[in-house]
Order: sequence, then structure tokens, then C-alpha cells
Amino acid sequence: MIRCKYIAGALIGAGVAFGALTLPVQARDYYDDRGRISWSELTGRLESKGYRIRELEMKDEGWKVEVVDQYGQRLKMRLNRQGEVLREKYKD
Repeated sequence: MIRCKYIAGALIGAGVAFGALTLPVQARDYYDDRGRISWSELTGRLESKGYRIRELEMKDEGWKVEVVDQYGQRLKMRLNRQGEVLREKYKD
């Protein structure tokens, strides 16, 4: 019975250690190793889609943007490092 507890403890410890080893890989995938789009390229893309930029902020994980669309509605967006839309929400 004691041997089973030691084996179970060893297996749990190995699982925790393995999970900790994969954490940096998961974090690296989240931030994407490709380069960041330039400020001017991003503003050009947004303006070509008909958005008027109110606020543009660079973040570690990408960009935080507030724009006004072609219908005059305010929109908050989160973009990844390459300028692709991750989330968007119209402001009330």
C-alpha cells in the first residue's frame, strides 16, 4: 500500500514537472514569433478599410485600437502583432 502511494506521488510529480516544461512553449506560441507590423503600415491598412483612427496603442501582445467606422460608429479592436483582428466591440 505504501509502495502505491510512492508510485502515485512520483507520477504526479512527473506530470507537474512536464507541464512546467511545456509552459514556455505555450507562451511563445501565444505571442507569435513573427515580427510586428509597423505603425505606419497598420494605420494605412485601417484607413484603407474606411476606419478613422481615434486611438492606437502598442501592447506586448499586439495592438489596442479605437476607430470610427464608415457609418460613424465607434469601435474598439484588439489586433495581433501582424495587424489581424482578434476582437472587436462597438462602443455604446
